[in-house]
Amino acid sequence: MNTIIKFSAPWCWPCQQYKPVFDEVKNTHSTEAEFLEVDVDTNQEEAIKYRVMSVPTTIVIKDWQVIHSITWPLSKEYLTELIYK
Repeated sequence: MNTIIKFSAPWCWPCQQYKPVFDEVKNTHSTEAEFLEVDVDTNQEEAIKYRVMSVPTTIVIKDWQVIHSITWPLSKEYLTELIYK
């Protein structure tokens, strides 16, 4: 099972636009992947750990390895594809 982590911040406009897409995919596919959300302002250590340089960033982890890291809001279709990679 993949883990999908969305790094964002409350002041980030693209993050706010991406939130409903992420939430919809999370609600639809919660049995196929684990979804986590990280606020980079309050969890700077996690952002540093995953080398997040800008937000929103979506990271896909499989078998404890980062297999994708994408900066910018993703479409519902592309985010869904990442669940099964």
